[in-house]
Amino acid sequence: MILCKTKQKSSVFFWILFVGGSLFFLEACPSRPPTPSAGQDPSEEPLAKTHNKEKITDKKNTKNKPPKKEEKLLNLFKTKPKDTKKDKTNTEAEHLSKKPKSTIQKATLAFKNGLLEKSASILLPLINDSSQEKEKGEIKEDTKAKTGSKPKKNEAQEKNRVKDSVKRQAMILLARIRISQHQNKAAVSLLEKILLKNSQDSEAHALTARAWFLANKTGKALVHAQKAAKLSSKNPEKQRLLGEVLLRYQRPEAAEKTLRRALSLNPKSTWTLSLLGDALWAQKRPNEAAMAYKKGASQTQDGRAWQASVTDKLGTLLKAMKREKEAKSLLSSCKKRFPKMGCPYTEAAFSPPDPTRPHRRETFVKPPKDRDKAY
Repeated sequence: MILCKTKQKSSVFFWILFVGGSLFFLEACPSRPPTPSAGQDPSEEPLAKTHNKEKITDKKNTKNKPPKKEEKLLNLFKTKPKDTKKDKTNTEAEHLSKKPKSTIQKATLAFKNGLLEKSASILLPLINDSSQEKEKGEIKEDTKAKTGSKPKKNEAQEKNRVKDSVKRQAMILLARIRISQHQNKAAVSLLEKILLKNSQDSEAHALTARAWFLANKTGKALVHAQKAAKLSSKNPEKQRLLGEVLLRYQRPEAAEKTLRRALSLNPKSTWTLSLLGDALWAQKRPNEAAMAYKKGASQTQDGRAWQASVTDKLGTLLKAMKREKEAKSLLSSCKKRFPKMGCPYTEAAFSPPDPTRPHRRETFVKPPKDRDKAY
């Protein structure tokens, strides 16, 4: 009796487990579509099935449709993966080489604002790119000559001419940057490349003369300054440069002639009047030199730095001519007009002599920024 009861209990427990598991399995599995009833057509699908089909078709259509304006704008502002330094430099060089005129304008703006390294970094890829493009062009011409196809001469010549002019502008601007950075040899090496292609380039000759002049090599500077003055005889800046070099070369008479020619072209230049006064003073003509200095002090074309320099020279000259009252009044007015710069050489002339620091009349008292503006 006891065995029968236990068998009955186990069989009931088994059947309960079987029914519960089957129900759980049916709920977990996806339901099959219901079969059409007797009164319903088999072509008419249930609502759930049609709803799923519409969703699938919408997805397909959205893939084929073009993106909307809002989506395009969002895609623009999406964050892109960061490039390496090499990739960035390559992309910048490509962008600069595509628009060379705009890059030169950017470099000139940076140079005027005193950002010398930035302007140089803008110009360097442009110069290197043009040389690489020339090599590629030569290779293409060789391949065309081998195949037999003749390129259009006029189009190719115009493209080369534009590239050469852009490269020349970039090299001249870079040479100016190197001169202002006191890297005169680097500037000369750049300018020599320009002169190899065109020996009649007056601007390149003037810049090479300036570079050699600042490097205290007056013989080389004189050669290039003479060529620049000869090529552009109606340019006052080139004539003034030649006069400055001749003064350093201890030829004041020749310097006076060239400086007077420069003054005839531009009579309001304080720089040229200052140099003319130096040339006249070197020839022991102090009264004429004082007149030139006075004229230079009244002019405002080349800035306040040059005015201060000319007044300082006038004060030292008046002290040397033993016109001490005029020199003292000029020194007091100079301190009021130019409180930051002043007149250090006239002040040194009135102070007692110091054996450790001997007084020396400086004929080229000017800041480097104002000196390099004209060239």
